[in-house]
Amino acid sequence: MKHESFVRIIALIFFSLQPAGGLARDSVPSGSVEWTIRAVERCIDATPGPWPDHWRREYVDAIREAIAADPNAVPGAWTLTALERGFGPYWQAIGKGPDRPSFEVQRAEIRWYVEHLMTVEGPDEGRTRTLREQYGVLWTHAADSLLAQFPFLDPNAVQAARADHQALCDARIDTPLMPLFARGLSDEQIGQVTTRWHDLRYDRVDFWRQLGGKAIITIETDEAAPLQTHPHYLLAQRSLDQWLVHIQAMTVVPPEHYLQALRDRNEAQRRHRQALSQAWADEKRIERQYHGQLLQTEYLSFLFAALLETALEHTVPTQGGDPNGQ
Repeated sequence: MKHESFVRIIALIFFSLQPAGGLARDSVPSGSVEWTIRAVERCIDATPGPWPDHWRREYVDAIREAIAADPNAVPGAWTLTALERGFGPYWQAIGKGPDRPSFEVQRAEIRWYVEHLMTVEGPDEGRTRTLREQYGVLWTHAADSLLAQFPFLDPNAVQAARADHQALCDARIDTPLMPLFARGLSDEQIGQVTTRWHDLRYDRVDFWRQLGGKAIITIETDEAAPLQTHPHYLLAQRSLDQWLVHIQAMTVVPPEHYLQALRDRNEAQRRHRQALSQAWADEKRIERQYHGQLLQTEYLSFLFAALLETALEHTVPTQGGDPNGQ
């Protein structure tokens, strides 16, 4: 009897020390849809952000439904692996706003990405090589352009930002969760995005001003500090980040459900800004009204005090006389 109790205690301690979902995952076949979903859940649980539990469940359900969107198609091992490996970096990079409209945009985006990924055929060495070469040319053009626009920039910082973006793109090309990295760009598209980079030059001037403007022209590089914190690196990084957003907007057509989520979020933000503006106007109106009432009250108080003082002067009795001074 004591032996059985001891075994139960040991078993209880063993299971309590297991990672959440660890044993359950071992019972799920490797490479299956459920295996991939468990990997996605672990990424979300590690850095959940401000979303409540039921939102996270809805988000995972959207991924599960997107995988099975085509009942006649069986997800291949390559696409599931691309989802499992690509989701972690994607999850770390996205914004996780605490409001519901922003959440709906993220849920619509991952549904779009996963549904698109399920249509991508297996690895294509020619496609991968073409994409790497194309983005290598684009980032090199951007780095050279930055050094021409801002001659004071440290070339090492700019090249470091270019190399980091190139490495990020290469990883996304290998696991193309984002539709942008699932197929190559046409010559016409490359020309359009290159023109767009030129058009964004004034935005880059704004980035420079935000980072310190003239103060960073002659800034010295601290060899002990990470290069990624240097203002010159940050200027290049922000410029490349912005360009990548425009490249996707110019070359990828999102589905209607994603566009609707964007419209709904923008409308919610417009109403919120309008409500804030109205609240501010109401507050100012109340302040003006209160200020006017306060001035009126102060004026009446002063008038009453003056009248009272006058009345007292007329009622004070004089020496040897009556109260009226007679």
